[in-house]
Amino acid sequence: MAVTLEFEKPILELEEKIAALHRFRLEHDLDLGPGLATLDAKLPDTRRKIFASLTPWEKIQLARHPQRPHPQDYVGAMFTDYMELCGDRRYADDRAIIGGFAKLNQRPVMVIATQKGRNLKQNMEVNFGCAHPEGYRKALRLMQLANKARVPIISLVDTPGAYPGIAAAERHIGESIAVNLREMFRLEVPILDHHRRRRQRRRARHLRRQPRPHHGKRVLFRHHPGGLRRHSLAQRGRHSQSRPGPEAHRARPDEARRRGRHHPGTPGRRPP
Repeated sequence: MAVTLEFEKPILELEEKIAALHRFRLEHDLDLGPGLATLDAKLPDTRRKIFASLTPWEKIQLARHPQRPHPQDYVGAMFTDYMELCGDRRYADDRAIIGGFAKLNQRPVMVIATQKGRNLKQNMEVNFGCAHPEGYRKALRLMQLANKARVPIISLVDTPGAYPGIAAAERHIGESIAVNLREMFRLEVPILDHHRRRRQRRRARHLRRQPRPHHGKRVLFRHHPGGLRRHSLAQRGRHSQSRPGPEAHRARPDEARRRGRHHPGTPGRRPP
Protein backbone atom coordinates (compact mmCIF):
# COMPACT_ATOMS: atom_id res chain seq x y z
CA MET A 1 0.00 0.00 0.00
CA ALA A 2 1.38 3.37 -1.08
CA VAL A 3 2.07 5.88 1.68
CA THR A 4 1.99 9.59 0.85
CA LEU A 5 3.27 12.21 3.27
CA GLU A 6 1.59 15.58 3.57
CA PHE A 7 4.29 17.54 1.74
CA GLU A 8 4.30 14.97 -1.08
CA LYS A 9 0.65 15.57 -2.03
CA PRO A 10 1.35 18.32 -4.63
CA ILE A 11 3.70 15.94 -6.42
CA LEU A 12 1.14 13.14 -6.30
CA GLU A 13 -1.63 15.40 -7.63
CA LEU A 14 0.56 16.51 -10.54
CA GLU A 15 1.45 12.91 -11.37
CA GLU A 16 -2.23 11.91 -11.32
CA LYS A 17 -3.11 14.82 -13.60
CA ILE A 18 -0.44 13.80 -16.11
CA ALA A 19 -1.63 10.18 -16.04
CA ALA A 20 -5.26 11.27 -16.55
CA LEU A 21 -4.32 13.39 -19.56
CA HIS A 22 -2.42 10.46 -21.07
CA ARG A 23 -5.48 8.23 -20.69
CA PHE A 24 -7.77 10.92 -22.14
CA ARG A 25 -5.47 11.37 -25.14
CA LEU A 26 -5.46 7.65 -25.88
CA GLU A 27 -9.22 7.24 -25.45
CA HIS A 28 -10.21 10.18 -27.69
CA ASP A 29 -7.22 10.18 -30.05
CA LEU A 30 -6.37 13.82 -29.37
CA ASP A 31 -3.11 15.72 -29.73
CA LEU A 32 -2.21 16.94 -26.25
CA GLY A 33 1.53 16.96 -26.81
CA PRO A 34 2.30 20.61 -25.88
CA GLY A 35 0.24 20.46 -22.67
CA LEU A 36 1.73 17.15 -21.59
CA ALA A 37 5.24 18.39 -22.34
CA THR A 38 4.63 21.41 -20.10
CA LEU A 39 3.40 19.26 -17.23
CA ASP A 40 6.24 16.77 -17.69
CA ALA A 41 8.73 19.63 -17.43
CA LYS A 42 6.95 21.05 -14.36
CA LEU A 43 7.04 17.77 -12.41
CA PRO A 44 10.83 17.62 -11.70
CA ASP A 45 10.87 21.33 -10.83
CA THR A 46 8.03 20.86 -8.35
CA ARG A 47 9.75 17.85 -6.80
CA ARG A 48 13.04 19.75 -6.53
CA LYS A 49 11.45 22.79 -4.86
CA ILE A 50 9.54 20.72 -2.32
CA PHE A 51 12.47 18.59 -1.22
CA ALA A 52 14.82 21.59 -1.11
CA SER A 53 12.65 23.39 1.48
CA LEU A 54 11.76 20.63 3.93
CA THR A 55 11.38 21.43 7.61
CA PRO A 56 13.33 19.39 10.19
CA TRP A 57 10.22 17.37 11.05
CA GLU A 58 9.53 16.66 7.37
CA LYS A 59 13.10 15.43 6.97
CA ILE A 60 12.56 13.05 9.89
CA GLN A 61 9.34 11.81 8.28
CA LEU A 62 11.18 11.23 5.02
CA ALA A 63 14.01 9.38 6.76
CA ARG A 64 11.44 7.12 8.48
CA HIS A 65 9.30 6.67 5.38
CA PRO A 66 7.67 3.21 5.33
CA GLN A 67 8.72 2.82 1.69
CA ARG A 68 12.31 3.96 2.17
CA PRO A 69 14.99 1.70 0.65
CA HIS A 70 16.11 -1.20 2.81
CA PRO A 71 19.57 -2.80 2.75
CA GLN A 72 18.38 -5.53 0.39
CA ASP A 73 17.27 -2.80 -2.03
CA TYR A 74 20.77 -1.32 -2.00
CA VAL A 75 22.22 -4.74 -2.69
CA GLY A 76 20.06 -5.10 -5.79
CA ALA A 77 20.78 -1.55 -7.00
CA MET A 78 24.52 -1.28 -6.31
CA PHE A 79 25.95 -4.73 -6.91
CA THR A 80 26.01 -7.19 -9.79
CA ASP A 81 26.46 -10.96 -9.91
CA TYR A 82 25.18 -11.27 -6.35
CA MET A 83 25.34 -14.85 -5.08
CA GLU A 84 23.72 -15.34 -1.70
CA LEU A 85 25.23 -17.75 0.82
CA CYS A 86 22.91 -19.15 3.48
CA GLY A 87 23.27 -20.84 6.85
CA ASP A 88 25.79 -20.76 9.67
CA ARG A 89 26.78 -24.45 9.21
CA ARG A 90 25.83 -25.10 12.83
CA TYR A 91 22.13 -24.59 13.48
CA ALA A 92 19.99 -22.82 10.87
CA ASP A 93 19.71 -19.97 8.41
CA ASP A 94 18.65 -16.62 9.86
CA ARG A 95 16.84 -14.52 7.26
CA ALA A 96 17.40 -11.33 9.27
CA ILE A 97 20.97 -11.26 7.91
CA ILE A 98 21.80 -11.93 4.27
CA GLY A 99 25.13 -11.95 2.49
CA GLY A 100 27.22 -13.34 -0.27
CA PHE A 101 29.73 -12.60 -2.99
CA ALA A 102 29.00 -9.80 -5.46
CA LYS A 103 30.74 -7.32 -7.73
CA LEU A 104 30.97 -3.58 -7.22
CA ASN A 105 32.32 -1.80 -10.31
CA GLN A 106 33.56 -5.18 -11.55
CA ARG A 107 35.48 -5.75 -8.33
CA PRO A 108 34.59 -8.79 -6.21
CA VAL A 109 33.39 -8.00 -2.69
CA MET A 110 31.57 -9.70 0.15
CA VAL A 111 28.22 -8.05 0.98
CA ILE A 112 26.56 -8.56 4.37
CA ALA A 113 23.30 -6.80 5.12
CA THR A 114 20.41 -6.88 7.54
CA GLN A 115 16.99 -7.51 6.05
CA LYS A 116 13.61 -5.95 6.87
CA GLY A 117 10.15 -6.51 5.46
CA ARG A 118 7.55 -4.25 3.89
CA ASN A 119 4.51 -5.80 5.54
CA LEU A 120 3.63 -8.00 8.49
CA LYS A 121 4.20 -11.27 6.63
CA GLN A 122 7.64 -10.25 5.38
CA ASN A 123 8.62 -8.87 8.78
CA MET A 124 7.67 -12.14 10.45
CA GLU A 125 9.82 -14.04 7.97
CA VAL A 126 12.86 -11.90 8.80
CA ASN A 127 11.97 -11.50 12.50
CA PHE A 128 11.51 -7.73 12.08
CA GLY A 129 15.22 -7.37 11.32
CA CYS A 130 16.32 -8.74 14.71
CA ALA A 131 19.02 -11.36 14.28
CA HIS A 132 19.32 -14.63 16.20
CA PRO A 133 22.69 -16.16 17.19
CA GLU A 134 22.76 -18.16 13.95
CA GLY A 135 22.54 -14.89 12.03
CA TYR A 136 25.64 -13.54 13.76
CA ARG A 137 27.47 -16.81 13.17
CA LYS A 138 26.49 -16.70 9.51
CA ALA A 139 27.88 -13.18 9.24
CA LEU A 140 31.12 -14.32 10.86
CA ARG A 141 31.35 -17.29 8.49
CA LEU A 142 30.96 -14.97 5.49
CA MET A 143 33.57 -12.53 6.81
CA GLN A 144 36.07 -15.33 7.37
CA LEU A 145 35.32 -16.62 3.88
CA ALA A 146 35.99 -13.14 2.48
CA ASN A 147 39.25 -13.08 4.40
CA LYS A 148 40.31 -16.34 2.74
CA ALA A 149 39.32 -15.01 -0.69
CA ARG A 150 41.09 -11.69 -0.03
CA VAL A 151 38.09 -9.54 -0.97
CA PRO A 152 36.82 -6.47 0.93
CA ILE A 153 33.69 -6.64 3.08
CA ILE A 154 30.78 -4.21 2.75
CA SER A 155 28.28 -4.20 5.62
CA LEU A 156 24.85 -2.54 5.30
CA VAL A 157 23.09 -2.22 8.66
CA ASP A 158 19.47 -1.23 9.35
CA THR A 159 18.28 -3.12 12.42
CA PRO A 160 16.49 -2.45 15.71
CA GLY A 161 19.05 -4.69 17.45
CA ALA A 162 19.56 -8.29 18.45
CA TYR A 163 16.59 -10.53 19.18
CA PRO A 164 15.95 -10.37 22.97
CA GLY A 165 13.97 -13.61 23.31
CA ILE A 166 14.61 -16.58 25.58
CA ALA A 167 15.41 -18.85 22.63
CA ALA A 168 18.23 -16.56 21.54
CA ALA A 169 19.67 -16.54 25.06
CA GLU A 170 19.51 -20.33 25.20
CA ARG A 171 21.58 -20.47 22.00
CA HIS A 172 24.16 -18.07 23.51
CA ILE A 173 23.50 -14.84 21.66
CA GLY A 174 25.96 -12.93 23.86
CA GLU A 175 28.73 -15.40 23.09
CA SER A 176 28.09 -15.14 19.34
CA ILE A 177 28.35 -11.33 19.41
CA ALA A 178 31.52 -11.45 21.52
CA VAL A 179 33.12 -13.96 19.17
CA ASN A 180 32.28 -11.74 16.21
CA LEU A 181 34.00 -8.78 17.85
CA ARG A 182 37.08 -10.84 18.63
CA GLU A 183 37.39 -12.49 15.26
CA MET A 184 36.86 -9.29 13.29
CA PHE A 185 40.05 -7.90 14.80
CA ARG A 186 41.90 -10.78 13.18
CA LEU A 187 40.63 -10.14 9.66
CA GLU A 188 43.17 -8.85 7.18
CA VAL A 189 40.76 -7.40 4.62
CA PRO A 190 39.15 -3.94 4.77
CA ILE A 191 35.59 -3.56 6.09
CA LEU A 192 33.27 -0.77 4.98
CA ASP A 193 30.23 -0.19 7.22
CA HIS A 194 27.14 1.81 6.36
CA HIS A 195 24.57 2.45 9.10
CA ARG A 196 21.17 3.85 8.26
CA ARG A 197 20.70 5.51 11.65
CA ARG A 198 23.16 6.80 14.23
CA ARG A 199 21.84 4.66 17.10
CA GLN A 200 22.58 1.52 15.10
CA ARG A 201 26.32 2.12 15.32
CA ARG A 202 26.12 0.84 18.90
CA ARG A 203 23.53 -1.85 18.29
CA ALA A 204 25.23 -3.57 15.35
CA ARG A 205 28.73 -4.06 16.68
CA HIS A 206 28.69 -7.68 15.52
CA LEU A 207 28.80 -6.47 11.89
CA ARG A 208 31.45 -3.76 12.15
CA ARG A 209 35.06 -3.66 13.23
CA GLN A 210 35.75 -1.80 16.46
CA PRO A 211 38.56 0.76 16.07
CA ARG A 212 41.70 0.03 18.06
CA PRO A 213 43.73 2.87 19.55
CA HIS A 214 46.44 2.51 16.90
CA HIS A 215 43.81 2.60 14.15
CA GLY A 216 43.02 6.26 14.86
CA LYS A 217 44.52 7.43 11.59
CA ARG A 218 42.16 5.18 9.64
CA VAL A 219 38.87 5.99 11.39
CA LEU A 220 36.83 9.08 10.58
CA PHE A 221 34.72 10.12 13.58
CA ARG A 222 31.87 11.80 11.81
CA HIS A 223 29.52 12.76 14.64
CA HIS A 224 31.68 13.49 17.69
CA PRO A 225 33.52 16.85 17.51
CA GLY A 226 36.20 15.58 19.86
CA GLY A 227 36.66 12.59 17.58
CA LEU A 228 37.27 14.89 14.64
CA ARG A 229 39.85 16.79 16.66
CA ARG A 230 41.63 13.59 17.68
CA HIS A 231 41.57 12.43 14.09
CA SER A 232 43.15 15.66 12.80
CA LEU A 233 45.81 15.58 15.52
CA ALA A 234 46.64 12.00 14.65
CA GLN A 235 47.12 12.99 11.01
CA ARG A 236 49.51 15.78 12.02
CA GLY A 237 51.57 13.51 14.25
CA ARG A 238 50.64 15.26 17.52
CA HIS A 239 48.15 12.68 18.80
CA SER A 240 50.54 11.29 21.40
CA GLN A 241 51.43 14.76 22.67
CA SER A 242 47.84 15.86 23.13
CA ARG A 243 46.87 12.96 25.39
CA PRO A 244 48.28 12.91 28.94
CA GLY A 245 49.80 9.68 30.16
CA PRO A 246 48.48 7.57 33.02
CA GLU A 247 50.82 9.29 35.49
CA ALA A 248 49.03 12.59 34.93
CA HIS A 249 45.86 11.17 36.45
CA ARG A 250 47.53 10.03 39.68
CA ALA A 251 47.90 12.44 42.58
CA ARG A 252 51.34 12.89 44.04
CA PRO A 253 51.84 11.88 47.72
CA ASP A 254 52.38 15.47 48.87
CA GLU A 255 49.35 16.70 46.93
CA ALA A 256 47.21 13.88 48.28
CA ARG A 257 48.31 14.68 51.84
CA ARG A 258 47.53 18.35 51.29
CA ARG A 259 44.05 17.55 50.04
CA GLY A 260 43.44 15.16 52.93
CA ARG A 261 43.17 12.03 50.78
CA HIS A 262 44.97 8.77 51.50
CA HIS A 263 47.68 7.73 49.08
CA PRO A 264 49.20 4.21 49.15
CA GLY A 265 52.49 4.21 51.04
CA THR A 266 52.08 7.65 52.60
CA PRO A 267 50.44 8.82 55.83
CA GLY A 268 47.23 10.63 55.29
CA ARG A 269 43.70 10.94 56.46
CA ARG A 270 41.47 8.16 55.22
CA PRO A 271 38.02 9.14 54.08
CA PRO A 272 35.28 8.46 56.65
